[in-house]
Amino acid sequence: MNFSDYADHDAVGIARLIKAKEVSAEEVTEMAIHVAERMNPKLNALVMTNFDNAQVLRFILRMLISSLLICRQHFPVRFLMG
Repeated sequence: MNFSDYADHDAVGIARLIKAKEVSAEEVTEMAIHVAERMNPKLNALVMTNFDNAQVLRFILRMLISSLLICRQHFPVRFLMG
């Protein structure tokens, strides 16, 4: 996703692009961070950012989901339910 694509869509439009798999949530997140970092010096709208933690959390969630999918392949669902 480039800046022009990002700027041409509102939140609903971006959600539709993600749902249609035309862009990934990761691409949108990276572009949103890029835009915020680029525009904030002029706008002075963001007092505090937490972009580094957002990227770490995204990585952790991706690993957790991958692990759950692997476990699901190797263990029957009834085993996981107790």
